[in-house]
Amino acid sequence: DVWEFQSSIGKFVKSKKNVVIRISHNGDFDALYIYGQLSTVNEIGLWLERVLHCDNSTKGDSPKVAGCMDLFRVQGRWAAAARLAFIRCILGSITEVTGGTTLSKA
Repeated sequence: DVWEFQSSIGKFVKSKKNVVIRISHNGDFDALYIYGQLSTVNEIGLWLERVLHCDNSTKGDSPKVAGCMDLFRVQGRWAAAARLAFIRCILGSITEVTGGTTLSKA
């Protein structure tokens, strides 16, 4: 669901939209600097499983790039924006999604 401002009626209206994110990627997403530390692509994959609430059994870095794009693209998506704000402003480390333990398959 996407919220759009309809100037003709002066309010936000909720609607369904098909959205495509096209990623051009050269295959060297090895790590992400997050929460003040460098996390490997494998750690990012396990973290994304938790924050996006979906299983990721894929290998490689391209699915992790796609997961990051899904997480970071929030325009017009209030729930996604609130989730990203929580992840960026409330969580303090990558392992907080596992109660402070090492990231592993859920």
